[in-house]
Amino acid sequence: AEEGDAAEEGRAVDALRVLAQQQVNTELLATTSAGKRLRKLSKHPSTKVAEACNAAVAAWKDCIRTEPTQSQPQQSS
Repeated sequence: AEEGDAAEEGRAVDALRVLAQQQVNTELLATTSAGKRLRKLSKHPSTKVAEACNAAVAAWKDCIRTEPTQSQPQQSS
C-alpha cells in the first residue's frame, strides 16, 4: 500500500507543478475557484504535496501581481 501512496503523491506533485506553470488571471481564478481549492491542499498531510501546492499558489500570486491593471474606460464628452 505504501508504494501506491508514493505513486499517488508523485502524481499529485507532478500535477501541481504543471498547474504552477499555468498563466492565470483574476477572472480565471474567480470563475473557477481554483485558488481556494489549491489553498485547501496546502494543508495536505504529505509535505511534498503541501509544498508543491504552496509553490503553485505563490506562482499564481506572481501572475496576478504582474497582471496588467484594467484601465477605466474613458468617457467621451
